Amino acid sequence: MLGKSYALFLSAVLASAVPLIDPTAAPNPPKAALFTSCTVNGTMALTFDDGPYLWQKNMSDLLTQYNAKGTFFVNGYNWDCIYDEPFASNIQYTYQAGHQICAHTWSHPDLTTLNATRITQEFNKIDTALYNILGIKTDWVRPPYGSYNTAVRQQAYTLNKTLVTWDFECVGAIFLLFFLTVTRDEDSEGATAKQSMAYYDQFLAQNPLPPTGLMLNHETYNTTVFEVMPYAIPKLVKAGYKLVTLAECMGVEPYTYKGPLGTRDSTWVCPEENN
Repeated sequence: MLGKSYALFLSAVLASAVPLIDPTAAPNPPKAALFTSCTVNGTMALTFDDGPYLWQKNMSDLLTQYNAKGTFFVNGYNWDCIYDEPFASNIQYTYQAGHQICAHTWSHPDLTTLNATRITQEFNKIDTALYNILGIKTDWVRPPYGSYNTAVRQQAYTLNKTLVTWDFECVGAIFLLFFLTVTRDEDSEGATAKQSMAYYDQFLAQNPLPPTGLMLNHETYNTTVFEVMPYAIPKLVKAGYKLVTLAECMGVEPYTYKGPLGTRDSTWVCPEENN
């Protein structure tokens, strides 16, 4: 009788030690969509990271000169504070010129090193700034360094974000060419302006008929704005590429909300500047 009682007791203890499984819990939480290339044939999206910075207005004007559109992935506090002048005015100017503005997080961290709370803060703070300054809401985010993992995508999904990177690496003079292509400019891989020009030349030589292109550049280097792009844009146009925004090369809407431009008030500050 004691043996039977002990067996029943042991079974109860073991049962209580096994965690109950919630049948409604998703074993694999959904992840944000990730895009690495354009989808509309013959289009190319020239994208510019890490601003807004000193030469964004110049870049905007250069694109407009060739009836082209660009996409600017901006931070809140990276090279400088997005609310400061001339950066706030520059981004309003660029937006009004018809170029697309997207998020690149608030402070440009590697998102894979952050927990869910910090990732949310990075997304929400830049979203607030873009709404304050431009009156827009966007779900497009480029993760800094193109770095993401499952946790980043899962958290991005909860915030209704869509991640976008690029699908072609230009490393030194070696090209990893795909039918859908992207290149980097001089500041991301250490190439000089002349090398970057050569990258565009080689890209065009190996792609005589326009496929699609999602090109990564950085507006924070004056050589990008005043040397590389003035060289590359007319060549791309002559080759038959239609230089459009990211949204146009994807065939989607650029913003989830568009309102009037913001007006400067006491909230237009970067907390980091007070530290």
